[in-house]
Amino acid sequence: MNGPTNQLELRGQQGRSAEVSNHSPKIAAKGGDMKKKVKRDVVREIPPAEFAAKLRRLADALEQGKRFEIRVAGERIHIPARAQFSIEHERDGSSEEVEFQARWNNG
Repeated sequence: MNGPTNQLELRGQQGRSAEVSNHSPKIAAKGGDMKKKVKRDVVREIPPAEFAAKLRRLADALEQGKRFEIRVAGERIHIPARAQFSIEHERDGSSEEVEFQARWNNG
């Protein structure tokens, strides 16, 4: 991919969920509008019901071929319909994570 790479990561770790940016646990996002980007790495725990609602909105947008919009720590992130999606599993001792990722370039 060319240009700046953006990413949204949806992670689950033993029933916990949170909002984050740039490869941190749970929901991660880097990118958004076309303004100059500042490197971010933020975390906010969210209840399972809120996490599920965000997943539902993402699924609806994907099925409709529309972009997905999410606010992460005060920054609005727009994930284009053309984003590439992947699923990752990590295990370290007794801790496990599943990540649902969306990656895209702006420009």
